[in-house]
Amino acid sequence: MTATLILRPQVPEATLAFQPSLEAVFLEVQAAVTDGRAIAIVVPSEHLLGARSPEGAAYVNALVGLARAVAFEGAKPGWRINVVAAPGADADDETVRGLTAAEGLSGQLLTLGTGLVGRITP
Repeated sequence: MTATLILRPQVPEATLAFQPSLEAVFLEVQAAVTDGRAIAIVVPSEHLLGARSPEGAAYVNALVGLARAVAFEGAKPGWRINVVAAPGADADDETVRGLTAAEGLSGQLLTLGTGLVGRITP
């Protein structure tokens, strides 16, 4: 497998921008699995549970759902996709690659930092 594709989509300000943004992420994911690349989607952890806005939570959780669906569909061919949630989406590429490098790890939400300690996450 070649290098991991790290995607850092920006959470759109307006819900009308969700569809084009999600479509763009989907197309990048589709191209990466076609090329045999693993994918890591880095998102701001504060949006997971709606700490910033319900719209941000909807968008970030849509990305988590996308990753889980791709992982499910790609289990047999060995597609690897995970979501890394970090405060402010601030996780360096080396850390992201290290977290998502384990063989067979796919469809997971991996969180960094202490912002979600004691909270029930999706």
